[in-house]
Order: sequence, then structure tokens, then C-alpha cells
Amino acid sequence: MYAPVLISVYTRLKHFKNCVESLQANELAPETDLFVVSDAAKYTHHQDPVNKVREFSQTIQGFKSVTLFAWDENLGSAESVRRARLAIYEKFETQIFMEDDNVVSPLFLTYMNDALNRYRNDEKVFGVCGYNFSDFIPDGYPFDTYFMDKISAVGWAGWRAKYMRFLKDYSLPDFNGKAFRRYEKHAPIPANNLKRMAKQGVIWGDTKVSHYLYLEKMVCLFPCKSLVLNTGWDGSGEHCNKNDAWMNMPINTTMPVKLFPEMTEIDPAWAKQIKQFFSYPFLGKYKTTLYDLKVRLKKQM
Repeated sequence: MYAPVLISVYTRLKHFKNCVESLQANELAPETDLFVVSDAAKYTHHQDPVNKVREFSQTIQGFKSVTLFAWDENLGSAESVRRARLAIYEKFETQIFMEDDNVVSPLFLTYMNDALNRYRNDEKVFGVCGYNFSDFIPDGYPFDTYFMDKISAVGWAGWRAKYMRFLKDYSLPDFNGKAFRRYEKHAPIPANNLKRMAKQGVIWGDTKVSHYLYLEKMVCLFPCKSLVLNTGWDGSGEHCNKNDAWMNMPINTTMPVKLFPEMTEIDPAWAKQIKQFFSYPFLGKYKTTLYDLKVRLKKQM
């Protein structure tokens, strides 16, 4: 049985169509169960686009089955996804999660299922990610994938038992404690995002999971060349500004992912690269502060 796919949607019909079309181009699509979770409209002017997204969901073909979770009340993205994910885990051991602005490679589903099968019983591996943060590959690196103690929510997959354990065991840290200061030194951006999340009273699942991975000394698998493009960087994403560079990142559409690391350890060359990527220069902090202010003002309107 192949892992089902869950797509979270709201009002962005064009993005959703592009996401579905990219999945349909995968060889495993006809053998994959597709689930769509649609939150109810938060505002009156969202009702019509929400309806159009739900109507399109009912027309989707090319998959083993298509199921729509259409909530009658607005739950917020985090709770909307949580309920759908738990419902799917009642039947399936694994699942792949995507947002409507994810466009995937034709190689995506094969890679995800191969990796889920390979690391099913490895307690150190929390999940499988389809996105890579950059197109850099260390010189001489022999594999098509690598491990990192962080997660990317831009197309990722996991196992029921490990996800349930995370829900049961994880709690927010003491932000003034020594343990959290060590995490801030290790991963400045994820640590700052965790504080932002707590301050805003919201839930960012990937932010919580990245901290959980650090605490539990777990890892996620990533492809050396990204298999997912995040088109939410057109300015429509919930947590994304407009960024043409991120919008135009290349993805691997022709080279199957076959070479996996023999050991579930973080490669030193990748660790150095990722540490640089997640460093937090002053300008980055300044832009984040401005973005948070913009979000707060928008919510007050």
C-alpha cells in the first residue's frame, strides 16, 4: 500500500490546481489515495473562493480515490490539518502532507514511498522531506539524499507511531532556560521562530517538530536536489513574503532518487552548509520583525 497524500487548501484555486496537476504527473498517482482538507471561510468574502476550491476537489481524477474533509466551521490551518491527519492515520500507517502551493516533481511520490519503506523501523528518522533549502551539494558527496535535524513542511511524510509520540511528548520549552539557549546557538532561526510562534499564540507544526528533533536527537531525510517548489513565495503564502528567487528555485524532474546514506547520521559537510543557511544576520532579524508587525496589523483590520 502506498502512502496517501493530504493537501491543505483554503481559497487559492489556481495554486491548488497546479499542485494537483503536478501530483497527477507522478507514476504512482493512480495507486495513491488523495485527501483534501478544506477549512471553512473565516470571513464572508472568503466564502466564494472556498466554495470554488471545494467544487474543484470533487472533480479531481487520476488517483486511487479522492476524499474531501470540508469543515463546517473555521478551525484555523493548524487544527484543520491536525483533524484530517488523525483521521487518515486511523486507516493508514504513513501519509504525505502538502500545502496547496506545493508543486512537485514527477519523481516525488516514488521517492517518498521508497524512503518511507526504507526507514520505517529506524527510530532515529522522524520524517521524509521532499524539499531542499538550496541547490548546494558538498563536493564528493556520494548520495542522492542527506539527513538533517530539522524538518521542512514543504511536502513531507511520516509514520503514525512517530507522529503520535511527538503529539504526546512535546511541550514548549522554558525560553529563559539554559537548554533553550543552547538550541538558539545551534539553530538561531528555528529557535527564534519558536519564540515568535509562542508570542503570537499560534501553532507552526514544522517549528515545533524541528525543536523536537533537536531534543530527541532525531533527523529527517532530504533530497540533495529539491523535488518540491513552494509557489507561495508569490506573496499569497500565509507565512511567506514575495520572493522571486525562491519562486524560481529549480527542482529535480529527471534524475530518480536512488542512493540513500548507509548510516542515519548528519554528514559534516551538510551540517556546515545547513548551519550557514539557518544563521540569523541582523538584516534577517530586522525583516522578520517588520513581517510580524505587518501580520499583526493585517489581523487587526
